[in-house]
Amino acid sequence: MKEMTPSATLAAVVGLCVWLGYLATGRAGFAWVAFAALLVVILQGFMLLTRWLVGGGGRPAAAGAQRPPAPVGGGRDPRRRSRVS
Repeated sequence: MKEMTPSATLAAVVGLCVWLGYLATGRAGFAWVAFAALLVVILQGFMLLTRWLVGGGGRPAAAGAQRPPAPVGGGRDPRRRSRVS
């Protein structure tokens, strides 16, 4: 699971601090700035959710559609010698 992006965390913390500023002073400007920061965080959350739900290449992720990991050594058995004809 991926972590929350730093910009979303920063916007959330700034919005919380501005909201606390509104609660302390009662100025409507603080409330509007906090509301704008909330909208930014919501938008970033929806974008992150969309990226999680959609697989690579813009196609929906299908169960079991991933390729198995490549074998170590390029797929050759190190015990066998290659035959050159």
